[in-house]
Amino acid sequence: MRRLLLGLAAVVAATRPVVGAVAALPLGTVAPRYGRPLVMAASSEVQWEEALTRLDDICEVATSAKRWPHPRHFDEAIMACSRAEPSRWSEALDVLVKMREHGLMPRAYAFGGVISACARAGQWQQTLEVLDQMKKVGEAPQRFHFNAALSAMRVAGEWKSALSLLTRMRDRGVPPDLSSYGLAVGALRKGGRGATAAELVDRAVSEGLEPTERLMAEAIGACAVDGSHR
Repeated sequence: MRRLLLGLAAVVAATRPVVGAVAALPLGTVAPRYGRPLVMAASSEVQWEEALTRLDDICEVATSAKRWPHPRHFDEAIMACSRAEPSRWSEALDVLVKMREHGLMPRAYAFGGVISACARAGQWQQTLEVLDQMKKVGEAPQRFHFNAALSAMRVAGEWKSALSLLTRMRDRGVPPDLSSYGLAVGALRKGGRGATAAELVDRAVSEGLEPTERLMAEAIGACAVDGSHR
């Protein structure tokens, strides 16, 4: 047993410089791979603590074998953090950092899971930071990324940020859909901005979208809050 422990300690010590070198890479850099990524059996839906422990074990095995862990293992850990009650948004962000430390570039699915985790926790500022990270690594945010961020703004009543994000979507070539407008109108309702909510519904109609009953109810509720009427 003592010999086995000494052998494991030697392996870990030998791999530390490699991990440290990868961690020192600047943003946007992907380390050269040792070989094929290490893929282990997919996990079922597990608790976030178990998912993170499993990820640490996989990364250790992969590093010892001079291979990189498959991105899907990071995705599984992120989704487990997102599903947790309450959402483990900080741990989900840590998994993104760990991906970069292992020379892996997060993709749309991983970013989406982190944004969802932050949104469920009401961390709307963090959702914007993750969207900025996507831009830095050349990963174009899709509509579901923006809508997840809008959902956090709706809960927080951050109507100014919601309107700004709608503009950002258009600038990025991602037209807002009814869900996007509904979430923004929900933020306006919380902020008591009925007139602006009505204008936003008109904007949706002008873009060829047919308002749903839910969207209209949100707009009417916003008008009721600040006394606006059509």
